[in-house]
Amino acid sequence: MISSNLINQPAYLNLLDTLQQRLGQPVGKTPLEQGLTDFYDHCLALAGLDAGTLLALIQQQPQATQNYICAKLDAFSEPEGGEDNIVDEPLPSTMPLGHLIEFALLGQDDGIAKYLEQLRMPKTRQYQKQIGELFAGCFA
Repeated sequence: MISSNLINQPAYLNLLDTLQQRLGQPVGKTPLEQGLTDFYDHCLALAGLDAGTLLALIQQQPQATQNYICAKLDAFSEPEGGEDNIVDEPLPSTMPLGHLIEFALLGQDDGIAKYLEQLRMPKTRQYQKQIGELFAGCFA
């Protein structure tokens, strides 16, 4: 379990606390679901990354990674219920993992495009453009 080892690291727990403060809502306070860690282990494998890479991002670029995660949540969140009547659940401790994987791949030439295609992400190019703009703005 790559991701479950990562989410117990002090630097990752500190990230959850910081995100909770910045977002003004609980982060990582729900019980860990086995399926989520399996999913993120699969995503790490697809991306060709490991937990050490994500941990290094958190430690070496804390502000930029936090900015990216907050910008993603802000850009893609809908009001409670939203257009699809989806009720927002508390943010699990695994929430930053997908964002950190994208952050790592956005810094590579074509890593994010390959990853999104492997995930079979709908409207891949549009999403890639959106997150690319968010990534560029997170270093300000």
